[in-house]
Amino acid sequence: MLEKLKKRWKLKTNWDIFLVLLVFTVAGFSAKYSRFYIFDYFNLNDIHIIPWVILFVLIIVPIHQLFLFIFGYMVGKFDFFLAFEIKMMKRLGFKRFFKE
Repeated sequence: MLEKLKKRWKLKTNWDIFLVLLVFTVAGFSAKYSRFYIFDYFNLNDIHIIPWVILFVLIIVPIHQLFLFIFGYMVGKFDFFLAFEIKMMKRLGFKRFFKE
């Protein structure tokens, strides 16, 4: 399983895989807990479910991406996460903004 990840993500060692997975984990937890502060600050906790989901996606997903860059930089994997984000944005339909 680790060999598949190394090949797919173009990483060299198991330590690199551990660092990448650690960054994904810490960024996810950080985005989750920042939601409480952001939604409390803007008083968004008392809205109905559909607008809440839309706001969650529009606010928390970019914050998660920002945390990926910050924590990726801290562990020395900024280039990996930059390439990961570019690939994801191309898949979401923003291909015209990135040159090949």
